[in-house]
Amino acid sequence: MTIIQATQQNPANASLPHDQAEKDNFSYFHKETGIDHDGNIYPEAIRHVLLGFYTVAAEEMSTSKQKDEELEAPTPSVKSIVDNIRAWLAPQAEPLSLKDWINKIYNQFHGEATEDKENVAKVAVCAAFLRGKSRLAASTDAKSLSRSAVTEFEMDFIYGVIKAALTSKKTKYYTWGVKRSSQGFVFVSLYTMIDHALPHTPIMEMFRLHVWLPDGHRGNSLLKVHSHTAHGTSWILTGEGTNQLWEVTPTTNSGPNVYALYIPKWHLTVKATTPTTDAAPIEKPDDTDADTGYKHPSVQKSSSLVKTDQLVEIKPTSTHIHNRNESYAIRAGDYHSSEVAGNHVHSTLFFFDAFPSCVDPAPIVGPTDGNIDTVAKREADGITVQDLFGNVNRWRELNEEYDAETKGYKNRKGAREVFPGC
Repeated sequence: MTIIQATQQNPANASLPHDQAEKDNFSYFHKETGIDHDGNIYPEAIRHVLLGFYTVAAEEMSTSKQKDEELEAPTPSVKSIVDNIRAWLAPQAEPLSLKDWINKIYNQFHGEATEDKENVAKVAVCAAFLRGKSRLAASTDAKSLSRSAVTEFEMDFIYGVIKAALTSKKTKYYTWGVKRSSQGFVFVSLYTMIDHALPHTPIMEMFRLHVWLPDGHRGNSLLKVHSHTAHGTSWILTGEGTNQLWEVTPTTNSGPNVYALYIPKWHLTVKATTPTTDAAPIEKPDDTDADTGYKHPSVQKSSSLVKTDQLVEIKPTSTHIHNRNESYAIRAGDYHSSEVAGNHVHSTLFFFDAFPSCVDPAPIVGPTDGNIDTVAKREADGITVQDLFGNVNRWRELNEEYDAETKGYKNRKGAREVFPGC
């Protein structure tokens, strides 16, 4: 499989609908990271990230069926919320630290009738910061790599900001929904950029919260080895997870280690919205049939897998166990699997980014006979963001402790009342 370097297609600029001067300014600083050498975040980077909020929120609003009569005033459009934040950021010039941006946003928007703008802006700042750190880590430049680390304080701070924003009872119009992944975990899309005009993978950037709950829901073990269309970076918020890398080699042989490659198809329920201009998002034609192209999770009713004729041999290469405040990266096209105990809680922030690399398609490894259920529903069985953070918080409090010797968090051993059998 050929890895297509995203810089050849220049998707980072292709998805920026600013005027040319703003594009040039954004492209100039620090190899598209959006942060300076001290980790301060440029306002242009936050404005850029906010474009990915149109798609997520517009589709969540279309499926929430919230009634206007239940509100004190007509529901303002999601576009208006995001536009107002971006307009406020436009005259800002200097980069600020993560904490200073959060304070500045609080001073600007706190006290309004709802907390929509405040919370959206805060999540965007956190996303812009981690986006920049991810791109530094993907660089081959030694100085960039040295500045890519995210401290424990920064991760705990980001977790607190995102938790407060997503669970706020004063956010009335902008909502984040919970979906189920075919790999078993549930997730919340925080922002997404998709460019259907590109000849290859349309995923530009995607920032999500991933949570494995102690509910026994895990991915089908026969389909656990998979790849991603875009480079991915994961920051662990809580719990322990194992990332297993695999070597996947085409073969014409048969045997116990021989599998087939599968290609995902997506089944849609509503229109997909893609932010391509400052004026407004555009709507793609409604498509209720299967489509091999990626669609934003909020418009996916389900996904299925189509078996190809390509046979492969697989073997594990390296295994890494990750805990709270650690991170790891997966290159586009690399095969891996994630393992989390069925009665444990594990949560991460995950950033997909086509800028370092992207591939098309991103296959999944499965059995050669095709005798397997390959349909995965997106419904999360009524799970809310409050449910997610309730589980994550309890796990952080009851099952993790700070180790003074290693100056890091580790999982406590033994049973807990809230999570029996852990």
